[in-house]
Amino acid sequence: MKSTKRIIKVGVVGCGYWGPNLVRNLRQSADCQLKVLCDASEPRLAHMRRLHPDVAATSQYKNLLEDTELDAVTGGLVVIRVPNIRVPTVSIS
Repeated sequence: MKSTKRIIKVGVVGCGYWGPNLVRNLRQSADCQLKVLCDASEPRLAHMRRLHPDVAATSQYKNLLEDTELDAVTGGLVVIRVPNIRVPTVSIS
């Protein structure tokens, strides 16, 4: 049987205490592609940019939630986008 393996495109919100651990694990996974890093702290975000120059970065978490290319956004709270399924909007503002 042929496998149709799909790479999940992920963004990480929060690069403080747990964020670097999530980033490390996602980058080591063959099933994930880390696309975007997000942190409200510009110095912390600059540090993560130096460590991962090939990954986009932003200080606005809403950019990740609005990014239609991402399949999942993770951080302290995991949010997964499932295409073509209607679910109520959850606000974290």
